[in-house]
Amino acid sequence: TGHKEWVRAVAIDRDGKTAVSASYDNTLKLWDLQAGKEIYTLTGNNDSVYAVAIAPDGKTAVSASSDNTLKLWDLQAGKKTFTLIGKERL
Repeated sequence: TGHKEWVRAVAIDRDGKTAVSASYDNTLKLWDLQAGKEIYTLTGNNDSVYAVAIAPDGKTAVSASSDNTLKLWDLQAGKKTFTLIGKERL
């Protein structure tokens, strides 16, 4: 299992136990690094996800997509909590 397209970015939690990957397949995945398994897939982007960062508390991630959005994710619940929409480029 894994992403269906190339992985563009990865962020590792401070505890080193989990990671979030961002992909051209429009998804992010949360990984259990100790077990080597996917925990769940985060969906909601309409285009490739190019960047991801995990907050210091390990509970929240933010992603950047070429669909002109930043999305905040609740990593414990596995769901999107907020979307920031940017202007389209001219």
